[in-house]
Order: sequence, then C-alpha cells, then structure tokens
Amino acid sequence: MYGTSIATRLVRGNSTSLAAASTSMLPLTSPFSTSASINRESRKKRLAREKRKANLEAREKRSRLLEATRPDPVLGYPPGKSDIWTQSELAQLIVRRDELWSTAPEADQETKQYNFGLQAEEAELLFRDLPGVAAQRSFLGEVTFEAAAIEQQEAVLKVEEGKKDNLQRILDLRNANSKGINFENRRRIVQAFSGEQPDNTGSPAVQAALLTYRIHNIASHMSSNRGDVHNHRALRTLVHQRQKIFKYLRRKDNESYLDTLRRVGLDARAVEGEITM
Repeated sequence: MYGTSIATRLVRGNSTSLAAASTSMLPLTSPFSTSASINRESRKKRLAREKRKANLEAREKRSRLLEATRPDPVLGYPPGKSDIWTQSELAQLIVRRDELWSTAPEADQETKQYNFGLQAEEAELLFRDLPGVAAQRSFLGEVTFEAAAIEQQEAVLKVEEGKKDNLQRILDLRNANSKGINFENRRRIVQAFSGEQPDNTGSPAVQAALLTYRIHNIASHMSSNRGDVHNHRALRTLVHQRQKIFKYLRRKDNESYLDTLRRVGLDARAVEGEITM
C-alpha cells in the first residue's frame, strides 16, 4: 500500500509536468486582438498631427501675406498700391511744387491760379475793372472832349494796364514760395472737406485731410534728408494724431470713417491697430 501510493504520486507528478510543458508549447491566444485598436489610435494621432501642421502652415502663409501687403504707416498704402493715394480726392486736389514750378509765368500768359487765396471772381474784378476805374480817377471832375485830353486818358489807361500785368504776375501762384503754396493747399482742403458747414476746420474729415497732407510733405522731405531727426519726430507725432482722429471718426460714424479713408487715400490698416515706425 505504501509502495503503491508512492508510485501513484510519481505518475501523477509526471503527468502534471507533461501537461504544463505541453501547455507552454502551445501558442498564446486571446478571445480578442488589441492590434487593431493600436492602429486606429496611431491613425488618429497621425491625422491630428497632419491637420495641425496644415493649420500652422496656413497661418504662417497668411502672416507672410499680411506682412507683405501691410500698408506703410506714413504713406498709408501697401507696396505697389500707390494708386490708392494718387487717385484719391486729396491727391488730385492739392497743388504740387514740382509741377507748379516747372513752368515760369510769361507776360502774355493767362493766370489760372492765384496766390494768397485770391478767387477767380475777385481776380476778374481786380484785373478787368480796376485799371479802367484807376484811369478815370485821374480825371474826376473834369469834363472835356479835347483830343489832347483823350490822348492823355489813353496814356493813363495804358499805364494802368501795365500795372495790372505786373500785379497779375506777382499774384500768380507759380511765383509763390512754399508758404504760399501750403496756404493755397490748406484753403482747398478746408473748402473741399468741410461738408455742409463751410470753413469748418474742426471737422474730423478736415483734420484728417490736413494731417495727411502735412505727413506727405514731411515724408517727401525725409526721403532726401534722412538725418533730419527733428522732422522725424514731428512725422511720428502727426501719424499718431491722424490715427486718433480716425479712431474717433470710426467710433462716431463708421460710414463717414470709410468715406474719409477713401477720400484721403489711406488703407484702413494704416490707422488701425498698433503703428510701428
């Protein structure tokens, strides 16, 4: 009995070892596979990474495009878009020194633009009627029809006509200096941008046009005098003043804001956001 039990135990132990060895040699199997879920997760990550990369590239492209088309904060238009300024109402309204001084007035040439704000109606009264009145003034109280008196009147009238020609050349805008041209341009700007109220110099549109005109003048000067530090500071001050005017105008009346931008030849981005000079 004792020997039999030992043999039985040995047989049972060997069979258990064989069963374990055979079990270890069999391939491991599971009721489900995790490889598919791993592949799906990596695919989601890859798609998200590609989408994020495309978004970053598109954002960078937009940034480069905005940077390339950013308007100059001084001139107010992007590179290659100078027609925004040249075709504006303000640019076509003002008198340019180089164009004005390119031709000198001649004695027999009719004057079309006058200095010191002289209007066409006033010039007509001054140059058409004044010589005859001045000539008659010399003979007030004298009633005579003698030939000598008539010749004397004609001589006086001829002298007055000569004075008229000299005065006309003096008042010709082509003989004006820079101050005279600036005065004429400011007068035209106030008259054109005042709107319903004539000579309304406090209007935001008038202020914006006057500041833009001054900015273009200083910018033209700075292009040939880059070492002029004083005017550079003045230019920066004027640019920020113009931006404040347009911010106020945009807050009060957006339609008038857009219309004024178009009339003075400015891109909206030149007065919106932070200005870096």
